[in-house]
Amino acid sequence: MHQQVVRRQGHRLRNLKFGGGGGGGGGVGSSAIRGASSSSSSSPSHPDETNADAPPPPTPSPKHKTKPTTQTRFTPDSKSEEWSSAMTPAFPDYMRSTQTEELFCEDVRESEHVDATSREEDLSGDRRRRNRRDTLNGDVTIRERRDTLWSAIKAEVRRDAEAEPMLSSFLYSSILDNSKGGSLEQCISRILANRMQSVTLLATQLNEIFQKTYQGDPNVRTAMRADLKACRERDPACKAYSDALLYSKGFHALQAHRASHALWTSGRKDLALMLQSRISEVFSVDIHPGARIGKGILMDHGMGVVIGETAVIGDRVSILQGVTLGGTGKEGGDRHPKVGSGVLIGPHATILGNISIGDDTMIAACSLVLKDVRAGSMVAGSPARVVAQTMGTPSERMVQEIEPVSEKSQQSFCEWWQDAVKEQVEEQRRDGKDASS
Repeated sequence: MHQQVVRRQGHRLRNLKFGGGGGGGGGVGSSAIRGASSSSSSSPSHPDETNADAPPPPTPSPKHKTKPTTQTRFTPDSKSEEWSSAMTPAFPDYMRSTQTEELFCEDVRESEHVDATSREEDLSGDRRRRNRRDTLNGDVTIRERRDTLWSAIKAEVRRDAEAEPMLSSFLYSSILDNSKGGSLEQCISRILANRMQSVTLLATQLNEIFQKTYQGDPNVRTAMRADLKACRERDPACKAYSDALLYSKGFHALQAHRASHALWTSGRKDLALMLQSRISEVFSVDIHPGARIGKGILMDHGMGVVIGETAVIGDRVSILQGVTLGGTGKEGGDRHPKVGSGVLIGPHATILGNISIGDDTMIAACSLVLKDVRAGSMVAGSPARVVAQTMGTPSERMVQEIEPVSEKSQQSFCEWWQDAVKEQVEEQRRDGKDASS
């Protein structure tokens, strides 16, 4: 039907432009009008020629019946809307839309606006819920949506890259390259993987292990940030967070141990032992994967630190180089020290056996600790004995000397000292009775 309508319109245009009919080919104003008055009943000379004044007969359709419409003659010179509508192909009723194009587009735009508004409301609601899930860990505040610590690290690295162009490529690939991942966990994973890679464990494999561990356990992410903050605040040689993140061997060994401990507790003990071996080779720090270590740990220098399988370390502990937390004898089971929170362990101190080190205590350098230490004490010597009472949190103050006691607290200090001496004397008596028996 559409082709027939277009063909009729084409024939009609030819008749209008060049003159139609067999009566001498006159123009529209002469022959066509005379033909309408004189020879209206005569048949055309060509089957395609039709009377310009008479409307074309409707074409019957077997399925869709249309009403005959009155056709109006238009000239090609006319630029009116009627001319455009006459040149537009006619479509059947069943192909026409019930709405105009403008209304349809308006409905589409309105629906898209509603969808975008609802999506924005959902995203803002999720953002508010995630922002409310702040986790306070010691002095570290972690926001899942806005990591202020990571933003500070990137600002420091940009400053360092401008100051030292020779390291700009290394700094960009390690921290600033967002195509490799834009989070602190992914950055640490890449750094550890590049430092610990070997023929047995490739960098891509190590990177996958570290990322799965850090992303899968929020406690590990919390401890990681607390460790980084401890390095920045307690180590005077650490001038920025990026210094510990990029160059601190003790920090790297501690974060690698957290991954090996996660593998150990999940049953993948062979892979955990392999990571322990690589940590010992690369960082000169030997920590058994079974050791449990809290958050906010400063492992200054880290050289020569040894921590046994069943050792437990609390939060906010500072460990200097050469420290050993070991066992005695060949007996199995729980055989390593239990260190409380806020403890400062000086260089090359050795703590042996399943003993308890109380909170806020200080182990002086090169001390050998074989017995329990009460909270708030400072021990020194070999074997270690109580020499003073600590003030505040030793691990945060990092003061490794006997501090003078003020006059106000002198009396309480003397009472505390007498109690400590009495406990040591009683322990010696018990040890003597056990040896004699």
